[in-house]
Amino acid sequence: MGIVSGFKHDLFVSYAHFDNEADAQGVRWVSQFQVDLKNALRQRIGNDPEIFFDTRNFEAGDHVDFLIDNVRHSAIFLAMLSPSYVAREFTIRELQAYCDRAAEARAVVTVELLPVEDESNHELLRGRKRTPFWWKDQMAQDIPLRLTPKFNAELYNERLQVLAHQLKKLLLDQRDPGAHRAAVEAPRPQPKPAATPALAVAAAPEGKAVLLAQTTDDLYDERERVRACLDQYGIKVLPEGDYPQGGQDFAVAFEADVARSGLFVQLLGNFGSRKPPDLPQTYAHYQYETAKGADLKILQWRRPDLDLAAITHRDKPLLEGPDVRAVGLEEFKGEILRFLAQQAKPAPAPVTFDGSCHVFIDADSSDKELADALLKIFEDRKNFTAARPLFEGSAKDIMDDLEANLINCEALVLLYGRAPPAWVRAQLLRYSKLERLREAPPRFKTILLGPPAPKPDLAWSGGFEKMDCQDGNLAQRILGVLGGLQT
Repeated sequence: MGIVSGFKHDLFVSYAHFDNEADAQGVRWVSQFQVDLKNALRQRIGNDPEIFFDTRNFEAGDHVDFLIDNVRHSAIFLAMLSPSYVAREFTIRELQAYCDRAAEARAVVTVELLPVEDESNHELLRGRKRTPFWWKDQMAQDIPLRLTPKFNAELYNERLQVLAHQLKKLLLDQRDPGAHRAAVEAPRPQPKPAATPALAVAAAPEGKAVLLAQTTDDLYDERERVRACLDQYGIKVLPEGDYPQGGQDFAVAFEADVARSGLFVQLLGNFGSRKPPDLPQTYAHYQYETAKGADLKILQWRRPDLDLAAITHRDKPLLEGPDVRAVGLEEFKGEILRFLAQQAKPAPAPVTFDGSCHVFIDADSSDKELADALLKIFEDRKNFTAARPLFEGSAKDIMDDLEANLINCEALVLLYGRAPPAWVRAQLLRYSKLERLREAPPRFKTILLGPPAPKPDLAWSGGFEKMDCQDGNLAQRILGVLGGLQT
């Protein structure tokens, strides 16, 4: 018994028999693949899927009718795409028979055994998302090699598992569309990946989607990992399928997705993208320039170990652009999520003065005199209290007092006068850990650069403003800040 009720078969495997002939290693690819896929689905769903896979190698009319009848009684159509597939009449007839069903009652999934670049004569295949089971050796860029359980088995298995996960979702949705869709759409606790702790992401800016650029074939797996990460958080990702590969058709589809997006993400690698005759640029350049022209936020990625000096292809300028992050993929995914989380935060409420403000002047003992001078500024100001750290007493008392002030102050001034940079960095790190314990962020936090000058660079950015008072004119600048806190 299958998984989807009302159908004889859960999956119909459509393929050209040329693609199932034994290779040099004795592997009949499609036969082996459907066995591996069935095992992967069984493990993910807990039930045996009913897969229609016909091994008879003839095309007599009555046999084609038999195949068409089984197509019409299958929940999902799995097309094993290849040059042989598009060259055979009966495989296209199978696809046509399946697509003749109502749109809401069909799901076509394509597995690409070898690249099919010209879709112009196959409207039913145009723009469909494909899972490629081929790769290109970096030493032989232009020669696609088919993945098999014996040749590049690790990559074969990884893509098999990605496909099985996608098919599981489709099968469950067809089995019980209402319940499964409700479960998918219902609010649920957001997971917290290790790379981005305490992160809650709802959507891209203004509820728009993330546009994940078409990549070169060598980056397929990295792109799918980024997509899976965003899917995990319920973030809408475009495109939903694959873009048509004719230049003008590609441009129309891509520009439509740009209008629906708030963030453009592009992965770049060793190989350059193609340039169709009817586009002025390569696919990679066109996508980047179009997103940039639409004022989308842009995040680009390349491997940190990529040798730019060895790159000679036409997309090299993109690899050297200002929006490129040369980091690990996990770190890059975390950066995407952090950006989306920041965009999803509600606008902060206007700061109003409620009659009192506690200012904490965090200082090292080497800046005690400077801290005491700042304290005097607050002596006659009734609406302010101010404190500096304790420099005498037990270590516990000093630490408890420091943390209480960091957590409860409404304005934080971190003195960087005679203190060494390591001390300032340690205080910044301490505060970043304590900040989550606060009921509300401080109204004002700054690193005050006091004399003597010049200062060694802290090599720290973000969070704190900087107030340069190395000329010794602290009082006037602090008074200006106090006035701002009372508005």
